[in-house]
Amino acid sequence: MAKIQLGTENGATLGNPPSGDYWFFNDSNNSDQYTRRNSSGIDVVFGAGGGGFSPSLRNVSSTDTFATAGETINCTSGTFTVNLPTAVGIQGTTYTLVNSGAGLITWDGDGTETINGSLTIDLAQYTSRTVQSDGTNWIII
Repeated sequence: MAKIQLGTENGATLGNPPSGDYWFFNDSNNSDQYTRRNSSGIDVVFGAGGGGFSPSLRNVSSTDTFATAGETINCTSGTFTVNLPTAVGIQGTTYTLVNSGAGLITWDGDGTETINGSLTIDLAQYTSRTVQSDGTNWIII
């Protein structure tokens, strides 16, 4: 099991935790958001500071990429692609995609990373899916 360490230092001064450890810290460089840094030095920023972890919601109508852990993207119109970041180094991170528009939305993993074994999945109108990183690829939960 990974050990959790807490810090309040600027993310740049923490360095990388030992293998299997994670740093959680209030990051003054990210508007007091909480940041998790894994042993590979990959940072995942969560919600707003002071109120815990609060997922964000963005409405989009053209090609976009998830930017914040726990984020929900609502596709409001059109047919386009929404991209996932790399699943590597962010095991447990989730993203939700909603298609509230009339178009067909394609969800694309990073490079050759898959979503339940497929390079892409399509979401028809009025459907949603949540994926979680297994550290290598994405799984629908």
